[in-house]
Amino acid sequence: MLQFQLKENEDGQDWLRQQVRQYNVERSPLHATKRSEGTQAVTLLATRGDQPIGGISGEMYWGWLHIEWFFVAEEERGSGLGTQLFRQLEEWARAAGVQRIRVETFSFQALPFYERQGFVEVGRIDDYPPGMSYHLLVKQVD
Repeated sequence: MLQFQLKENEDGQDWLRQQVRQYNVERSPLHATKRSEGTQAVTLLATRGDQPIGGISGEMYWGWLHIEWFFVAEEERGSGLGTQLFRQLEEWARAAGVQRIRVETFSFQALPFYERQGFVEVGRIDDYPPGMSYHLLVKQVD
């Protein structure tokens, strides 16, 4: 007999994740390679003395760099540090063979900054979270 169980916790997520990953591996050579070889993590930190004041972190796969975290300390914002971090990251990415960089941001975060760095919006979800928007941006690495 068919049954449905709604769980308000993580029970079952591991099984679902495993099934989707296996499906992807069987149908996409790129997914298979990513699963077997993994991804390359990269973190670039800016420090003043021994204190971190900003940084970017992400992972590289399929010729892309996916930025997951970017932060500049409040007292450093507007100083050009974010731009310097991105220039350093792009220099490394270019040398590593990265062709494109991808980042997601909310409207209250760093959207204008990313656009000034040459990122182009390729996707947007309005009212997510309510009253704000979610943006997917991409930059071609020359």
